[in-house]
Amino acid sequence: MRTNNRKIRSAMRHDERLLASRRICLHILDSQLYSAADTIAAYLAFGDEVDLATLVTAALAERPMKRLTLPRMAPGTVGSLTMHLADMTDLESPRYGPRQPQSEAPRVRPAELDLVLVPGLAFDRSGGRLGYGRGYYDRLLAQVPHSTARIGVSFDALVVDRVPLAGHDATLTHLVTESGLSAIVDRPDHSWQITDRR
Repeated sequence: MRTNNRKIRSAMRHDERLLASRRICLHILDSQLYSAADTIAAYLAFGDEVDLATLVTAALAERPMKRLTLPRMAPGTVGSLTMHLADMTDLESPRYGPRQPQSEAPRVRPAELDLVLVPGLAFDRSGGRLGYGRGYYDRLLAQVPHSTARIGVSFDALVVDRVPLAGHDATLTHLVTESGLSAIVDRPDHSWQITDRR
């Protein structure tokens, strides 16, 4: 599934990907989830991922009312992801992966996050997500409060009927694509049954 969805994503035209990314950002920005969140975990796109540049710019413009955090992968570690306050003027470019905050950037604990935007290669509408195989976000999401909204960020073309999940795989509370933002309604708990679809 990873290989197939990589091919699907890379086959999207650049202008198509940018337009879909902007629509995805606007769905999030227009949502009650975003309005209610004080501290947001976003990410900087790598390769042909959904680009959250529109949302990042908007959230930074709302400082200090909003705190925008970005992930940092510590060099030489696998699966270790920390969140840091965003400063777009002081990012580093690792050998492989997206730009990220410097190690000195103020760190934000997972318990402080109100909204987490989660990239991936495949998603389903039951909260399942297929990542890149290293468990970065599974470990992060295991540490956030139960009340934290966890939104899978995906192009429509990457949404599948069912993502195979292992016991350690974290599930999501919402899914956003260029078609809209919706809550996961068939999770074992029923805390996210109100759907926010735009």
